[in-house]
Amino acid sequence: MSTIKSDIEKELLKIRKKYLDSADEINSDYNREKDTIDDYQGRQIFELLQNADDEACNTNGNVKIELLKDVFKISNTGIPFSFEGVKSLLRSNNSPKKVRSNTIGHKGLGFRSVLTWA
Repeated sequence: MSTIKSDIEKELLKIRKKYLDSADEINSDYNREKDTIDDYQGRQIFELLQNADDEACNTNGNVKIELLKDVFKISNTGIPFSFEGVKSLLRSNNSPKKVRSNTIGHKGLGFRSVLTWA
């Protein structure tokens, strides 16, 4: 039986192979990520709140934001990440929300913008 962890590990191997096979893919993805960083600068908290709203599924979802020393935490009571959701974070513009008409986000870039803080 497949687990989300093993599925993610398989996806990471595919991405690693893609980069090992072509330096052009590395350059192309780097440039795309750089553009995303520039476009989403300063919007990270807003993007996380939009994601929480999308996953609340038309209910009164809750969001909790905490800042403890050097740790920023944000959580919500919406639908947890599926494998497709995690997979979408591994590649730009690959959100499974694109086919859902009732969501704010659909590109899969907002959550990725948080990575600029890391």
